[in-house]
Amino acid sequence: MKLRIFFSVLLMAVSTVVLSAQTATVLRMTGDKVAVATLPDQDDAVPVTEGMVLPEGTFVEVGANTKLFMKTFEGAITTAAANTVFAILEVEQVGEQERTRLRLDQGDLVASLDPTKRGTHDYGVQTPKGVAAARGTTYSVSVDGFEVMVTVTDGAVSFEIPELPAPVILVPGTGSDGTTQEASPLASLMSSASAPAVRAALQATAAAVATLVADTTSGVTNDVLNSVITAAANAGDATETTTDGTTTTGDGGSLVALVAAAATQANADVAQTVVEAAAEASPATAETVVASVTREVVDSDATTDAATVATTLAAAATTANAAATVNTTAVTNAVEQSIAAEAAETPAAEPQPAPAPQPTTETETETEIDESPVEVEVPTDNIVVSPSS
Repeated sequence: MKLRIFFSVLLMAVSTVVLSAQTATVLRMTGDKVAVATLPDQDDAVPVTEGMVLPEGTFVEVGANTKLFMKTFEGAITTAAANTVFAILEVEQVGEQERTRLRLDQGDLVASLDPTKRGTHDYGVQTPKGVAAARGTTYSVSVDGFEVMVTVTDGAVSFEIPELPAPVILVPGTGSDGTTQEASPLASLMSSASAPAVRAALQATAAAVATLVADTTSGVTNDVLNSVITAAANAGDATETTTDGTTTTGDGGSLVALVAAAATQANADVAQTVVEAAAEASPATAETVVASVTREVVDSDATTDAATVATTLAAAATTANAAATVNTTAVTNAVEQSIAAEAAETPAAEPQPAPAPQPTTETETETEIDESPVEVEVPTDNIVVSPSS
């Protein structure tokens, strides 16, 4: 009898170790911080707040101009970009494996997984095309209707597609739309109809990684950020031969400049890191990148001077790669002109009509006028500077 009881207790303990349900936690939100969640067995959505615990079966909708950072296990962080809709399918401890399964219905998710826990994490994102799964990596998954794009900037991802006999294995600098057995270099995708999806994915990844670099507990380092910038630089630097035999090289630095700017906008402290990474990977685009990053740094701190920032970043680029030449005067002029043009395009608040004269009697009624400033949201354009001769 005692032996039977002992085995019953042991079985219960083993069951607990083999399968243990967990929850996800909202680490932070940036931007407008607007998101709602529909919890299991509830019909009405509730506002999502930082620190909120989300169990399996939760449906999340992220609002415009909002990024949501969520942790399922230590070193497993998911970033949901603006206008993203996803569900938490599984967060379970299965033996030593920490299993996360999300379903992405719309938008962009970026997975940032600590590479030191490569043998522990079992992380996957379900899409209309299949499941993109990884252990210890950084990758993004985008869904727009039935269009899917998976891009990898660090580590490796297995994209399992039911229609294909074997999964597509993605390595850094490659992506897949789920239509072929082979992974495609991001450079080739940038010259196809998939270019907008790749561009958005790389920007979302850069912003997510740059934000997490500032968190020492995230497991995300500058090395990961460097790999994102390098992937963007290599994709933008692609050489393409057109049907008429002419050869074009790259996009003038627009792609890596956009990605570097997205990282800097999320965390201005990474400005020098992204400029150095871009200069190492693509020295010809250094000036365009320095201009784009300088603009973001100036926007983040009104007390900074464009010329000073440009000089500092130009020196960083040259130190990283002697072949990277930057005309700081051209960069400063481009940034200042961009700021001036944006200011000129900002609509001024309509003047308020003067209040009608009121009788000066003891029963005079004062007219209240709202003098609060009008808030206008203005997008920041990418700055492209022609390489100096």
